Amino acid sequence: MKKKYQIDLLVPNSHFISPIEKEWLIKMRKNNPNSYICKNKINNKKLIQVFNVSNIITNDKLKTKVRVDKTKTYFQNHAQYQLYVFLEQFFDNLFFDNYFRDNDLIEFINNIDDLLSYIPEEKIQDKVVNNGYICQSSHYHAFISKLNKSTQEEVYITFSKLEQQAKYLESNSFKKNNDFKYLVNEVVKKVQKLILERKIDFYSPHTRHEYIIADQFASPEHRETVVEDKYQKYFQYSIPIISARWIINIIYEKMILMDFTILEKYFMNFCLSKRHEQ
Repeated sequence: MKKKYQIDLLVPNSHFISPIEKEWLIKMRKNNPNSYICKNKINNKKLIQVFNVSNIITNDKLKTKVRVDKTKTYFQNHAQYQLYVFLEQFFDNLFFDNYFRDNDLIEFINNIDDLLSYIPEEKIQDKVVNNGYICQSSHYHAFISKLNKSTQEEVYITFSKLEQQAKYLESNSFKKNNDFKYLVNEVVKKVQKLILERKIDFYSPHTRHEYIIADQFASPEHRETVVEDKYQKYFQYSIPIISARWIINIIYEKMILMDFTILEKYFMNFCLSKRHEQ
């Protein structure tokens, strides 16, 4: 098997990249159709990183560093890694034109809402226990739990006002229903197969035991959900919740490339939670 590489491009401004930097990225994608892009900051250095590279494209005018891509080692098995790369590539293909420029957050939220709507619901005794929006609620709760009481109230009031204004707006710039439906169907099929083969669960690419040992939970509720055996039947091998988790984690990565802030990410969590709260 041909060795894969990771290329780090040092950029002075990761928000608006220069024409030469963008040209290099386009060439990299063209010559490496299986590659994917991330944005990172290491030791105060802003990096655009391209992973899963086979054909290295160089440019003397750019500061690049080439290393062996070791991403595969972070996963428990090759099937998990394949799922991860599939998602990375899908969202790069969908969102590449929106990278490194200002984007409309409400339009983006509305389209992620549409995407997550294709994830099937899971019911226990006629009650919906899992769907595409459970992760959003959990992530917002994790964020708000870390704030003091007065800041929690301030954030909630601000988010509520913005959500009331935003939810009536229509958007189409990201909207590609057929692409979203295809993605979710593919992920659900892959996750279902991996669950049957016991190659994935809610905690992948880590294990439940590793989470318990680390004991670094966002809130007492999150800790109880992981530690207590009685909760495992609801999500440890849930197709909808695992599918949603893998999809949304890659969406968070791509939001950084689209220059959305961490606070904007949590506002998205808030909006989607409010829209679909049970």
